Amino acid sequence: MKYTELGRTGERVSVCPLGGMKFGTALDHDTVFSLLDTYRERGGNFVDTANMYAFWLSDDPNDNGGASEAVLGQWLKDRGARDEMVITTKVGNVTSHRMAREGTCLKADYIVSECEGSLERLGIEQIDLYFAHVDDRSTPLEETMEAFSKLQRQGKIKHIGASSWRGWRLEQARHLCESQSLLNFCCVQQKYSYLQTHVGESGLSSIPYCDHSFQDYCITHDLTMFGWEPLLAGMYLEGRPLGDCKYDYRLPNNERRREVLYEVAGELGAGPLQVVLAWMLHSDPPVYPVVAADNSTQLNEDLDAIELALDESQMRRLNEAPLLPAD
Repeated sequence: MKYTELGRTGERVSVCPLGGMKFGTALDHDTVFSLLDTYRERGGNFVDTANMYAFWLSDDPNDNGGASEAVLGQWLKDRGARDEMVITTKVGNVTSHRMAREGTCLKADYIVSECEGSLERLGIEQIDLYFAHVDDRSTPLEETMEAFSKLQRQGKIKHIGASSWRGWRLEQARHLCESQSLLNFCCVQQKYSYLQTHVGESGLSSIPYCDHSFQDYCITHDLTMFGWEPLLAGMYLEGRPLGDCKYDYRLPNNERRREVLYEVAGELGAGPLQVVLAWMLHSDPPVYPVVAADNSTQLNEDLDAIELALDESQMRRLNEAPLLPAD
């Protein structure tokens, strides 16, 4: 396992956080425990979950999320692993089908009450990294950031991050926090992968993406970058059409990028999914992938990508594959 520093905090975390979106819903108790055991054995120390995970995968239409946090909390207690792990969870995104109609929320009272719920389900006294899980422009930014600062002063959270925020909003938050001595974000988590996204009706028009200008901002202000859904639910596997995903990747240049990906994978004797992860880790700046798996075999394959060496020529070919539609 390799590690990186979380912003300017001094916290050392695994370069591949383990995503827990399916914990407790699509993945049962025993499977989750097996995944967490495998991750721990490989030296992983950074587990990513959220208060909303994963109400939409539940058979109960009234589910309000929290299953992922609950089973993770059970594992931490059963294994006595709390002090070894950096635990991150999130607040702000919708936690039920009903809330989906009302929209996101980062009001102070809501942040505080949801933090209490997360702490209880996780069975811990302090959340190591608490993400503002999407932006809420209907709530004054000062109210949101003061709520996070209050939770830190109370010892209930340690650090905060921003997930799926736009760069200009991060700058507003940075300026506010510096001027009022409030707790500020140390990292970001954005949608990111090797294929170029199509921005449009069935693309990513409403989801902030980790593009070059966003990366430049994060470098300038020492914000560690993490990428969610880096493997596009397996869409990189041969035979999968580029439209076979919840977002639209049917761009001509993505066909070429995938061809180059397969070429490099063949040269390395690795799978294309591993090359995607290795490309993210080798990039300058790196965008650390949040990995998820349905079983320990898949997880080990993902984690093996950490040691996969891409040489300068392979990185150049991957990076120089067409990025924009041809005239």
